[in-house]
Amino acid sequence: MDSTKSGAKHRLQIVHGHVQKIIEMVDNGAYCIDVIHQIQAVRSALKKTEQEVLRNHLQTCVVEQIEKGESKKVVEEIMKVIEKND
Repeated sequence: MDSTKSGAKHRLQIVHGHVQKIIEMVDNGAYCIDVIHQIQAVRSALKKTEQEVLRNHLQTCVVEQIEKGESKKVVEEIMKVIEKND
């Protein structure tokens, strides 16, 4: 989890920097398409971070809960996450 945590934190810090840059672009009247490209890059980076955190969750927490006999609970939890992404 530590490597996932540090990786996620690093990616989120990069996203934070990109968002700050987008705000500056908007403040400075940057070309709309350039702003959109930056927003798309941020969305992509967030999606990759989300996927990595979810992968770690599935490999650790979910496995532990299933071993404890809590498979129904963990399936419902994952389904809620998937449904939010729709």
